[in-house]
Amino acid sequence: MRGVVEVPSKSDEALAAKLVSGFSPDQVHEVLGRRLFRKHPEGLIYRPAHRTVAEFLGGRLVAAQSSDPRKRRRWLSAIAPGGRFPPTALRGMYAWAASRVASDHAEQWFSLDPLGVVLNGDASTSPTKG
Repeated sequence: MRGVVEVPSKSDEALAAKLVSGFSPDQVHEVLGRRLFRKHPEGLIYRPAHRTVAEFLGGRLVAAQSSDPRKRRRWLSAIAPGGRFPPTALRGMYAWAASRVASDHAEQWFSLDPLGVVLNGDASTSPTKG
């Protein structure tokens, strides 16, 4: 996802269901009608209204695809190259992904940028010891 979602008219339910799997066309149109997204003046293109919305959605996507060990390694190497701190531009998305990955992998994600998770993600999901 590159921050842009193209949605067909409400009458084209089959295509809408393919664009956003797991949600009904009515649910998709209801969410896109809220202030979380802005409609582009030309056509039916929607963009997140704020960077935080895009970071949350991107982090959710990364976390969902990180259940497979191979994909998880790829995502980590792309977002935090060499096991180092994620770059500033990806810090919010990384924090949300770290907040949403499976609990058995959360500590690895959290350890690379604990402050980022606290400031930009959901710290209530962070792993705790003791």
